[in-house]
Amino acid sequence: LVEKLLGGMLSDRVEELKQQGDCPIMFGGAGSGSLFGLRTKEAFSTFSLLTADGIEKGIRLMLTETERVRRHGYIASELERQKTKLLAELETRFNERSKTESKDITGKLVQNFLTQEAVPGIEWSYPHAKKVLPGITLEEVNEMAKKLILDRNTVMILTVQAQEGVDAPTKEALLAIYEDVKQSEITPYVETEDTRPLLPAMPSAGKVIDTKTLPGLGITEWKLANGARVILRPTDFKDDEIRFRAFSPGGTSRLSDSDYAKAWDADGIIGSSGAGQFKEAVLTKKLAGKVASIHPWISPLFEGLSGSCSPKDLETMLQLNYLYISAPRRDKQSFNSHKKMLSGFAAMSNSPDAAFRDSLTVLMAQGHPRRQPLTAKRVAELDLSTAYMFYLDRFMDVNDFTFVFVGNFEVQKIQPLIEQYIGGLPSSGRKEKWKDHGIHAPKGVVEKSFKLGSDPKSMVSLVFTGPMAYSEESQYNLQSMTSVLRIMLRESLREEKGGVYGVRASAKSNLLPQPGYRIDISFTCDPDRVDELVETAMEDIHNLRDAGPSEKNLQKIQVTQRRSLETDIRDNKYWLDKIQHYYSNNIEMAQMAGYPALIDGLDEGEVTKAANLYLNLDNYVKLVMYPEDKE
Repeated sequence: LVEKLLGGMLSDRVEELKQQGDCPIMFGGAGSGSLFGLRTKEAFSTFSLLTADGIEKGIRLMLTETERVRRHGYIASELERQKTKLLAELETRFNERSKTESKDITGKLVQNFLTQEAVPGIEWSYPHAKKVLPGITLEEVNEMAKKLILDRNTVMILTVQAQEGVDAPTKEALLAIYEDVKQSEITPYVETEDTRPLLPAMPSAGKVIDTKTLPGLGITEWKLANGARVILRPTDFKDDEIRFRAFSPGGTSRLSDSDYAKAWDADGIIGSSGAGQFKEAVLTKKLAGKVASIHPWISPLFEGLSGSCSPKDLETMLQLNYLYISAPRRDKQSFNSHKKMLSGFAAMSNSPDAAFRDSLTVLMAQGHPRRQPLTAKRVAELDLSTAYMFYLDRFMDVNDFTFVFVGNFEVQKIQPLIEQYIGGLPSSGRKEKWKDHGIHAPKGVVEKSFKLGSDPKSMVSLVFTGPMAYSEESQYNLQSMTSVLRIMLRESLREEKGGVYGVRASAKSNLLPQPGYRIDISFTCDPDRVDELVETAMEDIHNLRDAGPSEKNLQKIQVTQRRSLETDIRDNKYWLDKIQHYYSNNIEMAQMAGYPALIDGLDEGEVTKAANLYLNLDNYVKLVMYPEDKE
C-alpha cells in the first residue's frame, strides 16, 4: 500500500507538469513493479513519453521531480488525497465483486502461478486497506521514498523513433543531465488548497414536462422544460456504475471552411483547460476520492459529452456536466500544453504504420481538407479564441440535446438531480442539424502503392464502399456476410497459405450524412507475397459472391452472434451505444427487440445476396505499402 501511495503521488505531480505551457511530457507516471518484465527483479520506475523536440528537457523534468521527492518527500495534503483515491478505487472493485469478469480473475491467478504473488481477493483487500490506510503516516511514506529512489542501481533507458532532424542524446549527455540534477538546488513541493465548491451557485431547477416509457426495453424518456430530452435505462448489470452520454446534431460540420483549420480540435483544447473556476490540475485534485468523470467531444456531425460515475457520485458528475456546458474555460497555458502534446503525436505519425493509416484516410476522402492527417502545420494553425467561440456555440443551447443514463439508479430518485443540473442548463429553443460537406469515397477501382520504412513487411488494405438502403435487416446482413468472409480469409491466408499472422475484415454502415457502408480488409505480409495473397483474398470474395457461405460457417456465425448478444445485453456500454444509435438516427428503439429473430432467420441466400450487393468488384480501393529499396 505504501508503494502504491508513493507511485500515485509522483504520477500526480507528473500530470501537473504536463499542464505547463511548454512541457514536453506527453504522458508519464511512476510505480513499483517488475524490472523490464523480469519476474525475478523488482524496481521503482518513472516513465514518460516525450515530444521529439524536448527529449533532454523532458528527461531533466522527470529526474528533477523524482529527486524532489527523494530530498523533500511529499506533503500531508498529497498523502490524504492519494489515500482517498486509492480507497475509492478499491471500494468500486469491492462493490462489483459479485460481477467481476473472469479475465480479471485469471490474470491474477496466472501471476500467482508464475511469481507466487498472493491473491487475497478484493473481499480481503478492501477491508484491509480501510483498516490500514488511516495509520500510514507521511513520515513512513517519505522514508520509503528514500529507500526506493537511490543514487545507485539506477538505469536509464531511452528509445527514440528514427526521424529526420531528431537526434537521440548520447550516453554522455544523459549522464551529464543526471549528475546536473543531483547537484542542483531543488525547492520543496508547494500547493495551495482550493476549498471553493464546484459550482459557485446552484442552477435554477427545471421540470419534467412529459414522460414516455418503452416497457419492453425498460426505458423511460423525459422531456424537460428547456427542451432537453433525457433517456433513462436503469440496470443491475453492475452495482457501482452509471454510464452517461449526451449528444446534439451539428459537430465540426458547422464550422466554416476558413475556421475549420483553427478550431477542428476545440473539444480537446477546451476539455483540457478545466471547467468553471478551476484549471485542470486543480479540478483533478478536487475530484480525488470521487468516482466521477466526464469529457466533452465534438465529432464531424455531433457534439456531446461522455462520462461515468459511481451511483453515490452521480451529483458530482452532473455538476461537471453543468460546468462543461455552461462554464467552459479558456486557458492560454493549457492551450499551449495541448498543442505541445499534439505536436508530439504529429511527429510520431512519421512511422510507416501511421503513414499507411493516414494515406488510407486521405485516399478514402479523396484528399478532402476536413480529413487530413495530423501534422505540425495543422497544430500550428489552431487558434484558442476561434476554438473557444466555436465550443460555446456548440454547447450554448441544450434544446436539441439528448442526455442518456444507463446503470444502477432508480428513475424517480434521480429526477430531482436531473431537473436541477440538466433542467437548469441554458436554452433558447434553437434547432439545427449537421451540414454535408461532400466527403465521399472514390468511385471505380482505385489502386495505389508507395514505399516507406526498412522493415521487410508490407501492409495491404482492400476497402469496399457504396450507398446502402438502410434497415435493421440490411445492416445485420452486411455484418453477417463480413463475419463469414473473415472466417474464409483467415482459413485461406493464414491457415492454408501461411502468409499472414492475422487478417482483419470489418464492416460499418451509416445513415448520416448519406446512407452508406464500408468494408475494410487488411493484413500484413511478406512484400514478395503481396500479389499472391491479394489474389487469394479476391478469390474468396468471388467464391462468397458465387457459391455463398458454407453451412458450417453460417452456423459458426449464428452461434457467435447468440453468445455475443447474451453478454452484450447485460453490458451498460452496449445499451448506451444502442440508445445513441437509435435516437441520433431517429430510428424507433423498438426495432432493437427484433435482433434475435434476425439471427434465427439468417440463411445462405441472404448472405450471398449481401456479398453481391456490398462486395462490388467494380468499386473498391486497394492500398499497399512496400519497404523502401535497400541501397
